Amino acid sequence: MQKKILLFTIAIIFFSYGFGSHKFQIFPYKILVELKNFINKDKNQLKISNDKLKKIIENQDKIRKEYPQWSQKIRLIKYSPGLNIFSDRNYYNHLNDSFLEKKYLLQIPRHYNRKIKILFLKNAVVFRIICNSNKNNLDGWKKTRENIMIISSTCVHKEIYKKKFIKGKYVFEHGGPISADPIFLEISNPSDIKIIN
Repeated sequence: MQKKILLFTIAIIFFSYGFGSHKFQIFPYKILVELKNFINKDKNQLKISNDKLKKIIENQDKIRKEYPQWSQKIRLIKYSPGLNIFSDRNYYNHLNDSFLEKKYLLQIPRHYNRKIKILFLKNAVVFRIICNSNKNNLDGWKKTRENIMIISSTCVHKEIYKKKFIKGKYVFEHGGPISADPIFLEISNPSDIKIIN
């Protein structure tokens, strides 16, 4: 009996340490991630030309100058190819930029875990890009035929759901638990909405 209790206690300790090291990125999490990336570097490496990378960096610099609210955690930015999808990570879309152009990205941190409150001053269409590893409540949302591709190590956002909203105040889930789900808006002008924190 004591042996079973001891084994159970050891299992709980290892599980807690493993969970904590992943969630809080404590030793040896970063070393293991770097080792995994080194072993799989040829498999996961996306090929991008120097010219395309230079264009992406120039575009991001231009956007940072145009938007004084760049330092805010949540910001509304008109989408353009190569734009960082999250406000704190360098992930961008790899497929079907033409679908996203003329839409506005609600740029949030990748692991944002608060509800997002938006006041629509005019009617709008909202698009959520879904990662199937997340738990998503999609009641009332309609899946589109379009796909995009936002690739990270733990989540690939590709399926697009949309919903029409009339003037009023709404609360949006952030996605999760693996990653926040990107939100795009089809609006005429950024002043058509207000983000309420």
